[in-house]
Amino acid sequence: MLNNSGLSKDAEFRRLLRKIKARLPDQVKQEIEKRADKIRNVEDLAAVVNSLYSKFGTTLESSFMLFTFAGKTHLMVRLNDASFKKVRDLMQQCYDSGKDINEEMERRLVG
Repeated sequence: MLNNSGLSKDAEFRRLLRKIKARLPDQVKQEIEKRADKIRNVEDLAAVVNSLYSKFGTTLESSFMLFTFAGKTHLMVRLNDASFKKVRDLMQQCYDSGKDINEEMERRLVG
């Protein structure tokens, strides 16, 4: 989990950024390096990564989901293609059946 204040200097944030970059193609790593000065917190990182996913799409081996709680605690989860498809399918099932995806995720995660 990451705290919102001073993330660019936080060791956990730097570790997360290194892990994300390690799994990206060289071209995408270069794009992140170009934008590094704009990445000050988890939201900035998520915005940069999302823009790169839009640009490079299928060349990436995984996707990320960002969960934030009260704007202070953040959790970024890496999903491989199969996991991402399961989440996407669950969202579609909820939509088709009129269920709330938030309630369904909480039911599955918390019980």
